[in-house]
Amino acid sequence: MIPKQLQNDVFKFVLLKHKEKIPFEFNWTINNYNFNDPKLLKWIEEGGNYGVIGGYGGLLVLDFDDIEIQKKIVPLLPKTFTVKTGSGKLHKYFISDDPESFKVLNSKKETLIDIQGEGKQVVGANCFHPNGNKYEVIDDSEIARISNKRLKIVLNDYLKDKDKFKPNHVIDPIVNKIKEKVSLVDLMQEYNYDVSISPTMCKLGHGSKGEKCFSFNENSGLWHCFHCDAGGDIFNFVMEHDNCDFIKAKQKLMNRAGIKNNLAGAIKGLDQDYVEFAEKFFQIQPYFYDKAKMWWLWNFKDAKWESIDEVDMLNSIYESAKDSGISITNQKIKSNIITALKMIGRLNIPKKTKKTWVQFKNKIYDVLSGIIHESTPEFFNVNPIPWDVGDSQDTPVMDKIFTEWVGEEKKELLYDIIAYSILQDFPLHRIFCLVGNGCNGKSVFLNLLNKFIGDENCASTELDGLLERFGTSVLFKKLVCLIGETNSNKLEKTSLLKRISGNDSIDFEFKGKDRFKGKSYCTLLIATNTLPTTMDRTDGFYRRWVILSFPNKFTEKIDILSTIPDSEYNNLALKSLYNLKRILENRSFRREGSIEERKARYEEHSDPLKQFIETECYTNPNLEIPVFEFYDAFCVFLEKNRYREMSKKEVSQGMSEHGFESKQICKKVGDSFKNWRYFLGISIKP
Repeated sequence: MIPKQLQNDVFKFVLLKHKEKIPFEFNWTINNYNFNDPKLLKWIEEGGNYGVIGGYGGLLVLDFDDIEIQKKIVPLLPKTFTVKTGSGKLHKYFISDDPESFKVLNSKKETLIDIQGEGKQVVGANCFHPNGNKYEVIDDSEIARISNKRLKIVLNDYLKDKDKFKPNHVIDPIVNKIKEKVSLVDLMQEYNYDVSISPTMCKLGHGSKGEKCFSFNENSGLWHCFHCDAGGDIFNFVMEHDNCDFIKAKQKLMNRAGIKNNLAGAIKGLDQDYVEFAEKFFQIQPYFYDKAKMWWLWNFKDAKWESIDEVDMLNSIYESAKDSGISITNQKIKSNIITALKMIGRLNIPKKTKKTWVQFKNKIYDVLSGIIHESTPEFFNVNPIPWDVGDSQDTPVMDKIFTEWVGEEKKELLYDIIAYSILQDFPLHRIFCLVGNGCNGKSVFLNLLNKFIGDENCASTELDGLLERFGTSVLFKKLVCLIGETNSNKLEKTSLLKRISGNDSIDFEFKGKDRFKGKSYCTLLIATNTLPTTMDRTDGFYRRWVILSFPNKFTEKIDILSTIPDSEYNNLALKSLYNLKRILENRSFRREGSIEERKARYEEHSDPLKQFIETECYTNPNLEIPVFEFYDAFCVFLEKNRYREMSKKEVSQGMSEHGFESKQICKKVGDSFKNWRYFLGISIKP
């Protein structure tokens, strides 16, 4: 019997002979079985063994071969599904962000632990060992998650140099000197940690029932908290506990170690070599100066590049300059410093990220390949999404809310919009539009998306403003642009809008800076009750518009977002990765409709007057109707269908564009003559 923890379609299995451990079928890493495959079940029923393959679904198994190391390592691992092998040692099952296979060896190159991930397999529970003993489940817990970072930190003492955990800050001679003088245990005592046991209680502000969530290794100087997946060396420790960047953490540790500020020393020698100073600064704080004349600084805490200005650059070296006694406000010194920083910064432009990469916190997920790795200054990552990737795709509260807003079928499109918004690329040329009158959920959805994507990844503007000079600057390095009501009657600049939403080069211009060309990957999301009319009747325009109606009206008494637990945002991250993979492979969105259907929806929501004429009016050259009577009936139609109000001037202009002339006519009404203006050739149906 395959345990319930492994009864999941993402896991794969292989056939083994009775009392044997090695697969006998050809190419078993690819030609394998689901848990409910009849051939596999029949094989097990007839007494055959089966193997559980690593890698699929992120499955990773720690296969212990040494009892002593097992005793040391197991207390540092999370509680998880565990099988006692036929030899009496353990198989501990985990879901990993990077199910890599490798071995932990002793000095004699004997295996201590086999990490069975991608391309490997272990004998499953309830099978039989060659010695006749049974593989028994001794911990029936669910399979726990373990990050690659945590695993490497726990095993660090036993790994080869190339496999050891390495913090992502720059290692320079000063960093090594600090590590020689300041120990992790000393720092922990300073921050009131119990250093007599590991794991112990974490002081990063979250609860822990067992008060044993923080493990540390005195020999390697590494630590890890499994609640928040924070971890690293003494520099990471100070950065997390003091909520500061690497430079400030390094300065604090230098002071504690009694080491003089090396930047200050470099500044004192500025009259000799400004470039040397810029190089030393880069070693401590990665930065670059791009060809658009923009400064970028690496944010160690958020694992991303941040756009800064010249003043921010000078402020980042201010403390060092102050210690040196040098005034960097001196015009000559400042000019020379900036010139040297520009030179070195231009030489250190990071590599471009892959178009299929998505960053959640400090981890990069390749949507198509499934490979996960840490975000480092080597690549130009600027859009981390502030949530962890959950263990499940379950979002029951969001499901209920989305269904109430748009219906059971259309809720899938809302999830696809969210998924597409996390991508730093724009392969499918779409503009998403949410239509409906007030209190229908549109704004709440935008707020939900903003909370999930993160404030720093979102821009907001009006459609008219987006198409003006400097308007495109709001899109630069943003994932989503939230656009409110479209107040214009006509959409004039469709060519620019098509370039913005078509992955074409556009001009970015910030006030006071040179204009430069680039591509926007920012997803445009409009919430309105009426779209502007357009003279662009091409498929290239209409195919971009994915319009989703929010037909229902709700009370404002309930704060909907407050009912969604944070765990659902983590699960939404996992769901979005799966949805995005499907979108990129299929090159379409669920329920978006054909180009003709998209065109019809745009015309319907951009020209309610045309819809009113076609559905509520008779047209005939002999007909006529007073303008005020027509306008009153049209206003009722607008209110009933929850379209925005239109002025008499707008309606008169629209009727003229639709070919209906207006004329002043004097007629007898009752006992008197009335000189009214009439629309000719039209009347209202009874």
